[in-house]
Amino acid sequence: MDIDTVTTLVVEETRTRMAQLIAPVPVRNKADNLRRLCRLFQALGICKLISTADVDGFRTNLIRGAQARRYYLRKSREENSLDDRFLGISKVQSIFDAIVAGDVALARQIASLSVDEWHETWEYEDDFCYYLFVHRLIQSVHFVDTDEAAAVIARLERALEGQRSRRLSLLKALQQRDASEFLRAFDGFLEDCRQSNEKKRATITEYTAEAIFWPGSFVSIEGLAWLRFAAARGIEPADEFAYCPADARQSYPLLAVPDLFDSLDQALKQA
Repeated sequence: MDIDTVTTLVVEETRTRMAQLIAPVPVRNKADNLRRLCRLFQALGICKLISTADVDGFRTNLIRGAQARRYYLRKSREENSLDDRFLGISKVQSIFDAIVAGDVALARQIASLSVDEWHETWEYEDDFCYYLFVHRLIQSVHFVDTDEAAAVIARLERALEGQRSRRLSLLKALQQRDASEFLRAFDGFLEDCRQSNEKKRATITEYTAEAIFWPGSFVSIEGLAWLRFAAARGIEPADEFAYCPADARQSYPLLAVPDLFDSLDQALKQA
């Protein structure tokens, strides 16, 4: 599958799903659609980056994906629809999208709107603990040094029941401010990404599913976010890393991206 084909498929589906949001139904009926849009915008952003090195296009689409998540979380609270499994904090990577795009305020809004209690029918406990740590870290840079951070790490370790976890290693290295351990954990994380991509690539049979998967097999948004978390702790590896293009690792001025979902909400209110 080539980049032009992927981009065309992703753009077409994004337009279709955005149009479907116009339906005047409760947000829980749009949850799956919005979750898909988070992934589509991320995929489109990566396509912009790897095809033409369009960093602004990359960041703009990451922000749009994060805006989709914020919209869903906000509307769920407004409609008191708080029993939907898509509220699980590990369901999408939108908080990483906002961080990599450089919109910390948007990331914090997602964190503050998110449900911070674990529901075993929504997500695995280890995934929940990992994302809870990330949410708390984004809300406060000092979180990593607190007793609560240590408790979340301990809970994650218990939930893993002895299984190896690169994510756990990253959390511990960040907490200890250990640059060498972070580098080892991060290299392992990227190797896990490579292996996971190979396994997924072998099982994908649907053309549109492959189009969404394909961009993420070249760029790891989660990995890029971790390099930013590390930098905030004074850990700034000079190495080049697979899945983490140099252009995406740079700091840029904040982008003002119009919120398509806010416009949609206003249109629905006037209908």
